[in-house]
Amino acid sequence: MIIDQTNTLQELTLVFAEYEQALVNNDVETLDRLFWNDPRTIRYGAGENLYGYAEIQEFRNSRSPKGLNRTIKRQSITTYGDSLGCTHIEYVNLSSGKAGRQTQTWIKKDNRWLVVSAHVSWLEQM
Repeated sequence: MIIDQTNTLQELTLVFAEYEQALVNNDVETLDRLFWNDPRTIRYGAGENLYGYAEIQEFRNSRSPKGLNRTIKRQSITTYGDSLGCTHIEYVNLSSGKAGRQTQTWIKKDNRWLVVSAHVSWLEQM
């Protein structure tokens, strides 16, 4: 297995950038497209636990589009072989000033990168 193969890492980095743009712009259609449409997909949010694509999609459709802008402070993307990758960021929400972190596991299926697992949490202010 090749870790961080150049082409694979570039692909996932571009898709992750697309995800970030969709998130801060509340582009629900793109966000839905980037998650694996499967009951085994999981997203642990800052205030919710979502099991399955349907619950994630319902959450996105009901969430307020306000306060989603954030600045990424630190980013790490690693690929394993040509069809598995993990993305990690630390960020600051521009509306609240709260610091958070996000981890996603991505797979490449049918020539598309898809999130299969995600975890978002706030950091306690020190």
